[in-house]
Amino acid sequence: MRGWRSRRPCSMEAIVSGPVPRTRHETFLWDLLSNFGPILDGLAAVHTVVGVDHPGTGTTPRATRPLELAFARVGRWLGLITDLWSELARREETEPLARLLVPLTLSPQVLEGLTGEQVEAAVRATAASFPPGGGDHAALVRGADLRAEIARLDVLALVIATTADRLVPLDVQREVADALPGARWAELPTGHLPFAELPREWADLVTGFLAALPTRRA
Repeated sequence: MRGWRSRRPCSMEAIVSGPVPRTRHETFLWDLLSNFGPILDGLAAVHTVVGVDHPGTGTTPRATRPLELAFARVGRWLGLITDLWSELARREETEPLARLLVPLTLSPQVLEGLTGEQVEAAVRATAASFPPGGGDHAALVRGADLRAEIARLDVLALVIATTADRLVPLDVQREVADALPGARWAELPTGHLPFAELPREWADLVTGFLAALPTRRA
């Protein structure tokens, strides 16, 4: 569960139907198409899909005041990582930051299956795509704990756990599902990037969940 507040409005676009526009609309740290590209076309055919540029990403400028985070729970592991993440971003040391993030976001199986050239290409691509506000977002994580707020939510939810995730431990992912009343749980044997490692399986879980939801009557 993620979100933040800022004095600056966030730009957004609604995709009602048809093909996905080839414009960039960022989610948490990176763009909407990179994160959700595998399912956008299918979702847009029957749903309204909203993409948001959060502060410091896409077309939304960085916030002028500290952001406030809505995040389930951090834990010491993720807290230490995001401390380093935000500091490297503050120094604009994007290559060392990419060398930190690539092994944390890819599953061990996928990472070890890459050639040396492919690893270096992934590092360069990660460094080049890091948005100006990425460090601000990483700094948000420090000390966050909204499990009590999550328990009060009244929404149908699907939690897809990435079981080989070295960035967000599986027990933290499980806490989100346990805190959400009635949340459905599914697993994918990937690292933090299921859309990159198993895009079809990830898309099937999302679209299957949405298709099974009760139809709203006007």
